[in-house]
Amino acid sequence: MTLRRAGAGIGQYREGLYHADVHSQQKNHEWTSFLHLVNQYFSNAIALMSWYCLQPPFGKTSPILCDKKLLLQLVRQMFNLTLCVIEAAMHPDLDGIEFDWLARDTDGNIALFATAGEGFFPAPVATHHAKHSAITEAIPSPHTGTEKVWSDYAAVGLYVFDWDLPGGPYKLRATPVKQASSELVADIATVPQLPRFNGSFASLKELSQWQ
Repeated sequence: MTLRRAGAGIGQYREGLYHADVHSQQKNHEWTSFLHLVNQYFSNAIALMSWYCLQPPFGKTSPILCDKKLLLQLVRQMFNLTLCVIEAAMHPDLDGIEFDWLARDTDGNIALFATAGEGFFPAPVATHHAKHSAITEAIPSPHTGTEKVWSDYAAVGLYVFDWDLPGGPYKLRATPVKQASSELVADIATVPQLPRFNGSFASLKELSQWQ
């Protein structure tokens, strides 16, 4: 979580840390419980499959006929559950987690959006949020923790929108003071499914929905 809510009082800051910690603990508990159920399911399924494999025509330990349809059903269920686990890992629940994401508009301008743990973001961002964060966190921000942090991003050529707590919307905090460097543009271009805004960031003062 990026702890740099510009202008937040110490009370808000501590309250935010508390709720973020509680939220994180809840999500970790839910994820651990889910993985435990997955482990139980796989263990039971493998045990059943092993037992059936010992029955005729696979084995000779029992005269009980092997139910091939049931065995196939178990295999399919294990495959479907595996897909669910992979999808859950690829689409983490980012609710309550503060992070920054990037987007381009129709004019080629680039903007940084700070979610404040509450702001919306296009669906592909959830899948590739680590890539977004890696780029935004590499941007020099000597004014982290102050209201001037937005100017750090503007200094490298980005529009900056911050989610206005509570309830939003995203509000413009800073405009670029120069054109983004070719190196930064190239790095941002490597983000898979980089969101594209159907309009111009230059004409926006706030954003309540993606378009």
